[in-house]
Amino acid sequence: MTDEQSFAGPGNSKDNSASFSRSGFDSILKNIISRAVILGVVLVAGCVSEEDPNAEPTGSSSSSSSSSSSSNSSSSSAGGSAKTYRLDEADLQRGETNFNSKCSNCHKHLGGGIFSNSPGFPNVDANQYIDADEFNKMVYHVDTTMPQQFPDGCLVSDILEDNCALNTSAWMVDVAKNSSKQPPSEQADACEGDIPTAYGFRALRLLSRQEYINTLVDLDLVDRGKVTPDDLPDDNLATKSDYAINTLTIVNEDRLNRMIKLASDLAAEVSERFRQRSNCRDNVQSCTQEFLQLAERMFRRPLEQEEEQSFRAVFDEYGVELGTQTAISAALSAPQFLYRSELGMSVEEAKRNNIDLGNDENGQRIIDTLDPDTYILDPYEMATALAYMYTGSTPDENLLRSARNRQIYSPNDLRNIVQRLINSEDAKEHIAEFGADWFRADDVVGLVRPNSPAFNTEVQNDMAREVRELFKHVFFDSDVSFSEFYGGNFSIINKRLADYYGVSNFSGNDNDWRVSEIPNRGGIITTGAFMASNSTREGSGPIKRAVDLRELMLCHHIGAPPQDLSSTQTREELIKNVVEREAQGDLTQREYFELITDSPACDVCHQTMIDPLFGMDDFDEAGNFRTTMTGRGDNGMPGLPIDNRGQLIGVTGVDDVNNVIAFTGSKDLGQKIATLAAVNECLVVNSFRYATGMPLDEASYSKAEGGQINEPVLLTEDQKRAFACTKQNLLKTLNDSNNNPKAVYEMMGKLNAVMFRKTISSDQLN
Repeated sequence: MTDEQSFAGPGNSKDNSASFSRSGFDSILKNIISRAVILGVVLVAGCVSEEDPNAEPTGSSSSSSSSSSSSNSSSSSAGGSAKTYRLDEADLQRGETNFNSKCSNCHKHLGGGIFSNSPGFPNVDANQYIDADEFNKMVYHVDTTMPQQFPDGCLVSDILEDNCALNTSAWMVDVAKNSSKQPPSEQADACEGDIPTAYGFRALRLLSRQEYINTLVDLDLVDRGKVTPDDLPDDNLATKSDYAINTLTIVNEDRLNRMIKLASDLAAEVSERFRQRSNCRDNVQSCTQEFLQLAERMFRRPLEQEEEQSFRAVFDEYGVELGTQTAISAALSAPQFLYRSELGMSVEEAKRNNIDLGNDENGQRIIDTLDPDTYILDPYEMATALAYMYTGSTPDENLLRSARNRQIYSPNDLRNIVQRLINSEDAKEHIAEFGADWFRADDVVGLVRPNSPAFNTEVQNDMAREVRELFKHVFFDSDVSFSEFYGGNFSIINKRLADYYGVSNFSGNDNDWRVSEIPNRGGIITTGAFMASNSTREGSGPIKRAVDLRELMLCHHIGAPPQDLSSTQTREELIKNVVEREAQGDLTQREYFELITDSPACDVCHQTMIDPLFGMDDFDEAGNFRTTMTGRGDNGMPGLPIDNRGQLIGVTGVDDVNNVIAFTGSKDLGQKIATLAAVNECLVVNSFRYATGMPLDEASYSKAEGGQINEPVLLTEDQKRAFACTKQNLLKTLNDSNNNPKAVYEMMGKLNAVMFRKTISSDQLN
């Protein structure tokens, strides 16, 4: 059966297509999508170096074994061991995995081959073990004593690994051999010396779920609410936050089938809407021309000749109604729509096209200063990058006009475009979503709290919006410092939240979001969304709150706890102690978690990183402030006082145990951390990641639960240096603007890493 016979109605008429079958429609749609002429581009997750045609695509999550560059060996025994260990026999990649999963809770690399130790112990200097004899002693020590309390822990894995101590020690020594000998605090200014240009990755960025929805709405193809995030495949989050990192996401068969199905489901309604709006009625030629203009908006660039011919052929073959549906479905499923191209054009091509990037401070043409293997985003790619960066949606007509006229590269043009976009209403909503995704505001939606009947769906949605409104207010009000997001003496609420929070003097309604001073509230930590989502069904979650404060707000990486925290006997004793206290009826939530983690194995993390932050227990599981609680268990006593005293041990990171901030309650904690350098750095790191899809430095690489780096593409050494200078400049911009985050985000679109790209080489693949 031909495509025409599948779709045609009685008499096999092309124009009478009302009775075509769904299976026939899907068949034709897939047939059209599979045509190379309509796809136009090869679907890849990224690009590898042309010099290495056999390298894997950047979307691969493959790993290659690292080999040691040393041939040191030991012929002597150490510490009574009859065995000798050779550095060149080690598997460094396996050693890194072992270190991250088994050792990183105590030991972090501080730079220069220096590793932190547990509180009260001196740091570990791996430089001391580079010598063969000393390395042998190190391996023996790790093999027989590490981890502390559980000396056989290095052998505990899914597959018994006899070389665990060797591999782990070798990786630490290799880090020492290849590290700068200066600790980070003593390293030179990041922007001093000959700093390479900050080149970003060449990539195809898949639209996130929210970007897909915003694009459909702004193209006037659907109304807001017609398509929801649940209708679309999941985004690639990568970080602990909820914002999408789709730079290297592959459209596999399952994802493609879901996108085709969604396009098919929307086809009839969108087609009818399009024909009514364009007023082309049943005129094939008129509808074809109108659709070609729409396709340019959908693809965010002029159509190539083959693409235009293919769409014309669809209308010629299937008529107006079926042709429009099929063409729209094919366009919605095509990579030109689903992906944002950031591949760029070569420097030579840009010169042939007379692309003018302006001159540098020395009067030299910028295009002549770029490395020969540089790629420059073409005008439409640049317009697309800026549109999604600042509005979360497709370029509007003004931005496309700037691209057509090539008025998008000069500092003046770029500044005007960024100013217009970031001051738009779309930008305000887009930035609000950034704040909500960063701090996982929507985690509160759908929670069940049996002890709080007023904690309903409407309140939960309002709590999620409270975070959005707070972030938007701090971001766009130039008179408000970013520190107010953490330490401000105000909340932004509506009438429903005012009632829920016990505010009696709120004068607005549920649609009015107003800055309000509420006792014991102010800043992100005290929002209902943060407190309720970091809780259990029937109790607060001190551990969750402590971990999320460190990881989301200060960018301190903690990681998942080891699998074997303590022996079965120790665990049983801890549970017994808890049960006994619960029977007395006077066990608070904070005391419960302090008791259940009271073991030497747990102390590694809980003693300094987590438990001292339990002073945030002054909010219950439904986000209500409290000074007392009912004890845990069936005999729980009411009116038990909340202990809201706490400490943040470690200001610059979890290993910074000598710097301690004491606080009393959640609001006080927010005010005291508000001006920390870690807060500003966390803003810069997350803004860069959200805007560009790239990590700003090694510290912001995404990590697996065991602490292993699971970033698909790693920064090159040149990128590390250039991005370090970029980070420093972004922090300076923040400082010079009275701590205004909007100024930082304005700078994002002007960064070299956005306009200038390089091919991802195979040795960058993780």
